[in-house]
This record gives sequence, structure tokens and C-alpha cells, in this order.
Amino acid sequence: VSTEEEISIDTFTKDKTDILNLIDLIEDAMKTGNYQKWLSYVETSSIKYWQNPKNLKEIESRLPVKGLKISSIQDYFKYVFVPARTNHTVDEIRYISSSLVKAVQFKGENDIIYYTFEKVNDKWMLKLDTLS
Repeated sequence: VSTEEEISIDTFTKDKTDILNLIDLIEDAMKTGNYQKWLSYVETSSIKYWQNPKNLKEIESRLPVKGLKISSIQDYFKYVFVPARTNHTVDEIRYISSSLVKAVQFKGENDIIYYTFEKVNDKWMLKLDTLS
């Protein structure tokens, strides 16, 4: 977080609790394949980005399993989002700014980022990765 922005211990504790609870809800949606529930946790610009056929086609070409068709954000959920996060644990949150947080797992010297969250109207929402 920049020097202009400070995060109090109380804010950190509340945000971490809120985000870990949200991750539990997201993981439940992933386990049951409940796309509509998952979508309700995703912020609007991410939805618009992954509804764009150009972006879907590009991610399709990058998949390790060739031949999978990614023609909707629901396919993105099923073939990209869920497999990349199944059976992984989040250990901590890292602030990028007061309204942008990465949820990470410790791996030796490196952190593995599994989720990004953005605060929208005072509520944490899942921000999906983009291709750039």
C-alpha cells in the first residue's frame, strides 16, 4: 500500500475475515459447479471482459488441454477458473491499495496469487485476471 494510504489493524482484520468468508463461498460454488452463484461474486468489469469473444478465444488458445472450446464466461468458469484454484489454500491477503487485495498462498520464498478482490460500494468482489 502506498504511503498515502494506511490500513489500520482493525481494517485489515475485518477485510481479511470478509475476504476469507467470500473465498469459502466461491469455493462452495466451484465444488458444486454453481456458475450463477459464482457469477454473483464477480465484479462487473470482469464479467464484461470475459464475455468478450476475443478474450475467450485468446484464453482458449492458451489452455494446456487443446481442443476445449471457451465460448462463454461460463466455460471460463468451468475450464479455466475452477481448475486453477481447486485444492489450493489461501494463507494471507496482500493489499495493493485500500480497495484492491490479492489472496495468496505461501510457497517458500514466493507467494502464489489465487484471487484478486476489489472493494466495490464497500463490498469485496472477485476481480478476474485479464490476459494483458
